[in-house]
Amino acid sequence: MDNINVVIKTSVRELSGQGKMEGKRIFLFGLNIYTERINNFLYEEGYRISAVLDNDKGKQGKAVIDIPVLAPDSIYWGGQDMVLIASKHEKSMREQIRQLSDGMAKTVSLVDLAQHIEDRKRSEKFWLDENYELHVEQLCLGEAIYHRVKQKEPLVVFLHSIGDIFLFRIYLPEYKKRNGLEDIKIIVSSDATYNAARIFGMNNVEKITENECLALIKYIFFLENKEDIVYVADWWAGPMGVCKNVRWPRYITKYIFRLDDPCRLDYPSIWKGRLNETELLKKGLMKGKSIILAPYANSVSELPLQFWEILAEGLRKLGYFVFTNTAGKQKPVKGTKKIEIPLEQIGIYLEYAGYFIALRSGLCDIAGHSQCKQIIIFREFMLKQGILETDLHIEHVSEHAIQYIYSDSDFNKNVECILHFAADTK
Repeated sequence: MDNINVVIKTSVRELSGQGKMEGKRIFLFGLNIYTERINNFLYEEGYRISAVLDNDKGKQGKAVIDIPVLAPDSIYWGGQDMVLIASKHEKSMREQIRQLSDGMAKTVSLVDLAQHIEDRKRSEKFWLDENYELHVEQLCLGEAIYHRVKQKEPLVVFLHSIGDIFLFRIYLPEYKKRNGLEDIKIIVSSDATYNAARIFGMNNVEKITENECLALIKYIFFLENKEDIVYVADWWAGPMGVCKNVRWPRYITKYIFRLDDPCRLDYPSIWKGRLNETELLKKGLMKGKSIILAPYANSVSELPLQFWEILAEGLRKLGYFVFTNTAGKQKPVKGTKKIEIPLEQIGIYLEYAGYFIALRSGLCDIAGHSQCKQIIIFREFMLKQGILETDLHIEHVSEHAIQYIYSDSDFNKNVECILHFAADTK
């Protein structure tokens, strides 16, 4: 999915950079899982979709992200219309628009979705002759890396999530104690995960490239003896058996560490530090009157930018000082002040600010126990995909936290509900 999003975003930026959308009515043909992302990408470039087109009568007349869903033949077409397509039915859609507009409207494909789906089907047939040499090459690389990084300690491999690392860390001391282990070797594949592991007190950490990490995971999959593999954090979790998803602490305790009885959680000592109040004031934070928004996440699709902007405006009207926590090139929500919080100090910042509103991400695992008022937002589709609500929620949150399910079908209701929570807790 992620690579499709990259292709679509690149296509949107190219159209914007070339000025091809200037002065045009922009339509998106096909209401599907990419609609919201495309809208966000266009919004970032300063454009808005006039309407979403769909031939399904069951979808027509409704709205998605406050954008109407209309039948293609209900539009009065002209020469200043542009239709963006991200669908496997691209060819028939192009022909339909050509006929309806007498060739006046321009159609643009954002991604060759049909080809992508076909490529994905082929790649899932793991041992096809055409892929055999590639898989053998990756397995050989993974074997070499395994023997290079594997020492006497059991091995843990993290591909991405900093939230997984933090949760793993708070159970790790008890696990080592009960199993008589001096140490565990941690393998990570990015600067962010390396820094998170080091910040949270994991000393035996080695960073390899993402390609090397994927090859290592693939090799571990074929290992007959996995006794020295404590955990591998990646989508291979299902078929590997020994690899369990630790996004929810109950899975860590039961399946990873096998700590069914109550155990001591060991939060990193660095977490208990304090910042000088003068430094916090310099950043604009007002004690107990500030709300820090965290709209960005790598693990789930982000919410519409308009949602955060309208929410921020409402929070300001309630008298809050509103900030956006950012990293790297991330931009603050319009109408909020940018703030970059060091990972190891997130708890300190939040407790001083007083309020935290975040899209569910690994950052929420880290910030969950902070004694500030929190609203953690979950995407509704996660429940529809069969994830139990009890597993979806974060267990290590303070008693002041509200865990809210964002309704994808009612944009304004989400804003109203969260503003209501914010007003009640003020």
